[in-house]
Parts: sequence; structure tokens; C-alpha cells
Amino acid sequence: MKILIRATNWVGDAIIALPALRAVRGRFPEATIAIVARPYVADIYRGQEICDELIADDPKGAHAGLSGRERLAKELRARKFDVALLLQNAFDAAWLAWRAGIPERIGYARDGRSLLLTSRIAVPSAAKYRSTSSFTIRSYCGARVGSTHCLTNIMCNSKSEKARGCGRKKR
Repeated sequence: MKILIRATNWVGDAIIALPALRAVRGRFPEATIAIVARPYVADIYRGQEICDELIADDPKGAHAGLSGRERLAKELRARKFDVALLLQNAFDAAWLAWRAGIPERIGYARDGRSLLLTSRIAVPSAAKYRSTSSFTIRSYCGARVGSTHCLTNIMCNSKSEKARGCGRKKR
């Protein structure tokens, strides 16, 4: 399986997301995992053993404007990802995964992007969580980071995983 993770754009949120990313790697050890991140966030993921590849998203350079977004979508499409996990809450993240033709797109149902997602996660109330980064982990991984009720359960229930036998190692 090939998993694409769209990282958050904020350094603090990226750090807080590390346990969830480790949970994904732990649940899918044989998967090829790539993280799309802004250049200033990408270094957080280096050396963490959570991904096989970092893909730079440079909206002020190579990926600027609509033509740049299309260029990035084309690059991702060529890699034939099976699942996109969208930690970034922006419409752009869902649009990019959709334009890249990724069949399973998992993320929060917000900012008008629900139609672009195949697995929609309800946004927790702001009163329940103090920051976006806090509820990202809590929503995806339940109240306890590393619990068995995790984002990986959502991924396990995706169409592609049901067909393959969830979490089964490659032979």
C-alpha cells in the first residue's frame, strides 16, 4: 500500500502530530509512506523513521499558483498513492489529493472540502479542544495517543484495505 500524508503547515502542529504518524507507521510497517510538507516543516520529519520519502510543497516557488498546484498534483498522480491522510485542514489539501487521483482521501469534514473526501471525520467542538493540533491527535487517535482506537482503524475500514486484508504484511 502507498500512503500519502499531507502534513500541517505549522511547526508546533507538526511536532504534536508525530505520535499519530508513528502510529500509522506502526500499523502499516510494510507500506510506502510519503509526507508532503512545506520546506520549513519537512525537517521535523527527517530521521523520525515515520516515512520513506519527504515531498516538498513549495507554494512560493515551484508549486505557486494554479499551474504550480496542478504540477504538484501531476507529480503525486504519477506515484499512484492508494490513500491520502490529510492532517492539514485546508481545502487545498483535499483538492490536491483529489486532483492526484488518490482513491481514498481521509480528513476533517470542514472548509467546504467534504465532497473531495472519501472518509470524512467530524470536527470536534472548539470548546472541547484548545487548538487545532490538539484535536488533530485526539480525533485521529482517540483520547489516548497510541490507543487502539486510532486513525489506523479508519484506514483499515477503507475500501482498499478491506480488499487486501487490513494490516497484512507483504510476502
